[in-house]
Amino acid sequence: MIAATAAAPVAPVLGQQIQAPSTKDMAEVAATLARLPDAASVQRAASQTLPSNVGAGAIRGTMTSVNRVIASRVETGRAGGAGVGSGVSSGEAGGDRQVWLMPFESRTNQGDRNGESGFSASTWGMATGAEMDLGSGRIGLSYAYASTKANGNTALTGTGSRSRLESNMVALYGSVPLGELSLAWQADVGRNGNRLSREMRFGGLNRTASSRYHTWDAHLGTSASFTLPLSEVMSLVPSLQIDYTRLQSPSYNESGAGDLNLSVQGKSSEALLLGTGARLNYVLTPSSQISGHLGVSYDVINGRDELVATYAGAPGQAFTTPGPTHSPWLLKAGVSYGFKLPKMTDIALRYDAEGRSGFINQSASVKARWRF
Repeated sequence: MIAATAAAPVAPVLGQQIQAPSTKDMAEVAATLARLPDAASVQRAASQTLPSNVGAGAIRGTMTSVNRVIASRVETGRAGGAGVGSGVSSGEAGGDRQVWLMPFESRTNQGDRNGESGFSASTWGMATGAEMDLGSGRIGLSYAYASTKANGNTALTGTGSRSRLESNMVALYGSVPLGELSLAWQADVGRNGNRLSREMRFGGLNRTASSRYHTWDAHLGTSASFTLPLSEVMSLVPSLQIDYTRLQSPSYNESGAGDLNLSVQGKSSEALLLGTGARLNYVLTPSSQISGHLGVSYDVINGRDELVATYAGAPGQAFTTPGPTHSPWLLKAGVSYGFKLPKMTDIALRYDAEGRSGFINQSASVKARWRF
């Protein structure tokens, strides 16, 4: 009755409940499913009862935005030794110690793929940090806060799921000169409060399942780059990067939807990105510079974020729902404009985008930096 769609993993469980309900409430659900007019309606209804991956996808989008903000602090290279420095290794006089503040906003979209619903998310946040020169390199400490609202797509299921995230991240970062090369590194850990709700609306049944839980994320990344002067006003900065991320989600139980509440097992997911890129810097005036960058990364792990869950009304019958499939290749691009103000102050405007099959994350930020 429930054909091979995104709801296929739960077909045996619901099929058994239709034939022999385990509780009075599951009997009501089974009777509602049996009254639906056609197989397509049953498939859509079954999809509504599955756990949502919106929270995990939104957290990854938030991590991407925050990590990009902090990574911009350790970019190196200036055109012809003039203009506005691009980061902590730019070597401006009087820049031994710095504090900075960077508000940012991002948008993330994951399209529907192979029967799996995607989502859209919007994030705003603020990052701040302080750094200093150690003689043989620089080191900095940063804190970032981000608030994210995410909504699941409704084209496949007919109903929505919503997630609200409150993220806090602490990062240690820095750069070290290695001859002609510059080695940048970043290590961070974050905690995310997640409030998730998903709707079930079929055959006159109207329920909303809600849950609250916290996830942890960790990231470790490094990049090696060097500056290639092209002219007095232009330079090219090629780089190689490696980034590892891990997201740890706990087990959680839903409430509010009777026997269709889910108990979802905890899980961990990882990504290992190997990448290369290049940034082109162009000095507009002695106090301003524009930069553009392109890059590509390959996710060696490229996992699917499977979720294992059971209905409250059928606790002994677990099922596994796969996450969306996507390409391991990730493309990145962006542009920034920076200028100096009097009294050792710099301002930078930045836009970045990265994406792969069916997924795109875009962010914009404004950075203010004070050197002393």
